[in-house]
Amino acid sequence: MALADHQASGDKAMAYIVAVIALAFAAHVARASLEGLNPTTYLVPGHFHGWAGLLGLLLMTTLWRMGRKTRDLKSEGKPFARSKELHGRISDVMVMLVAIHHISSQAARFASMSPSVTTRSTLVPASSA
Repeated sequence: MALADHQASGDKAMAYIVAVIALAFAAHVARASLEGLNPTTYLVPGHFHGWAGLLGLLLMTTLWRMGRKTRDLKSEGKPFARSKELHGRISDVMVMLVAIHHISSQAARFASMSPSVTTRSTLVPASSA
């Protein structure tokens, strides 16, 4: 029962991750369209958060496929310990990447809320304002 739940959770997680990343791409296409730019303008990530998301998708796909491979090897009566171990190690890397991804997004959010140090009054002399 626990194994079936684990596999179902993995399938759901994979679907959610694909949905979230598709939503992010759709948001970038919409942003570019609203700004009158080519819809593909913002599709290539220009920051760590976006690249980490794509790396996460790659790792999640690998993790998901490795889990299915482990399941298949086990059901066929073949040795599956190596596959299972690799599945666990990829999972460990994923946890670290998710934490870094989350921290970077929160740091970027906090930085965007900080007041600007440079103001107009420091850039333009009072006589020309």
